Order: sequence, then C-alpha cells, then structure tokens
Amino acid sequence: MMDEMSGGAESVAVREDIRGVDGWLINPEDFAAACRTVAENGRQMAGIGTLGEKSVHAVLKIACDPWAEREVAIGDYVADVVGERGIIEIQSRRFSAIRPKLESLLRVCPVTVVWPCCEQLWLRAVDADGVLSSRRKSPKHQRPVDVFAELYGIRKLIGDPNFHLRVVSLEVEELRLAAKKSGRRKNLKLDRVPLRMLGQRAVDGGEDWLELAGLRHRGMDGQFTSGETAQALGVGDDLARMMLGCLAELGFVRRVGKRGRAYLYEFVR
Repeated sequence: MMDEMSGGAESVAVREDIRGVDGWLINPEDFAAACRTVAENGRQMAGIGTLGEKSVHAVLKIACDPWAEREVAIGDYVADVVGERGIIEIQSRRFSAIRPKLESLLRVCPVTVVWPCCEQLWLRAVDADGVLSSRRKSPKHQRPVDVFAELYGIRKLIGDPNFHLRVVSLEVEELRLAAKKSGRRKNLKLDRVPLRMLGQRAVDGGEDWLELAGLRHRGMDGQFTSGETAQALGVGDDLARMMLGCLAELGFVRRVGKRGRAYLYEFVR
C-alpha cells in the first residue's frame, strides 16, 4: 500500500511498511555471500570501461538487507534499498550530490547512508588481455573519522531524527587498466572489489556521533581550536574543521570566541 505525504511543493510516495531499525549492522555471513554473488556475476571483469555500478556498491546493496527490494522508485528519486530497515543509500563520496534526494526522503521515512571506508587498499593492474599483475599495497587508506569530510556537505541534515549512518570498514582491491596514452602509461581505474569486512559502526544519533569523532577519549575538555583537535586526533586541519562544523550543527560543540585567528570551541553536552 502506498501513502502520499507532502513536504512543501513536493509529494513523495512512501510504503507503509518502511520502518527504520536503530543499531542494525551488516551480518558478516550476508556480506560474504554478497561478495560471492557479485563475483559470480562477473561484475569485476565484464564490460571493462563500461561498468556502471562498481563492486563495492553492488555488494553493500545486497549485504545491508538481502531480502529487501533494490532500485525502488519513491517520488522523483530511486532508492538503492527499501525494506524493513527503511531506505538505505550506498554513497562512497560526494554526499552533497544526494542532498536534494535526502531532503525529500527524510521528510517521510528513515534513511540510512552507508559509507564504505577503504581501510586497506590493494592495487592491481589489468592488461588489455585481462591478465592480472601481482598486487601491491596502496599507501592511501581511509579511516572511519574521514566520513566527516563527506558529512560536512550535508551537515544541515544529519541531525534529522530520520537520518542514520553506517560506516563499513573494508579491505579492497582496486583494479586498474594499464594503457598507453601519448607515449606514457596511464592507469585507468576500473573497479574496487571488496575482499573482507574489517568492522562497522552504527550511528543512530546522540553519543554515537561523539564515538565516531573520538573526541571524548582524547582529553578534549575546556576550550580548543580546530588545530588542537587535528593534533589530538592525528588528522588534517581541514578534516578537523569539518568535523567540528558537523558537531556544532548537531549541538555537541559551539563556538565561544577566538584565539588569534583560530575559532575556539567547547563542548555543550
């Protein structure tokens, strides 16, 4: 059964059986099964250069709720997953690109954004004949706290009671097509294939946000700047600034003045 609920000039149709479930996490067995399903379909290698949906995205769409419906039209948008856990959107980057979609869906139902965090990244080249090279470990990697760089673009939405976040830490193999261009070799990224799930975090509001940020465990009491936050967490200044911007929007910290040119923050609660 469909129920029409309006928000401003928009009207979004939402199923009555959609209900969010706080605290849910991906079942490791479901994740492993989803990896096998995507691999058996040949998504990693088939259609080189024409891949639409990448393997990490495809695996998580299955693993988050194996019994749910996928690619469901709701109003003017298509949701990745719709089931008993609500709407689930898999987004690896550029959260700001789905801001209008989130604004619409959050008015009427719970929405969980799932962010794949590539904590361990391996690189592997594929030649024109499909032959794989030996893999090497990439010096680049992500940490769960890095999600604040993406959240900053939708910070006005993350305090919505219908907004939920899942950070899924993965070991991933990145496949690149080795090609020649103008006499120089250039590796073209083909796909990222999930190998293992290393961990996951559920953020359903409240103290979950502070746990994700890690500030409570770093002696961040009294007044502090974004630079001091960066030093305490071992992150870049820009990430610390965006994290504090998100936490300020959530009401956990507030600006209380300046120290030189730097803004001063303190915890509200």
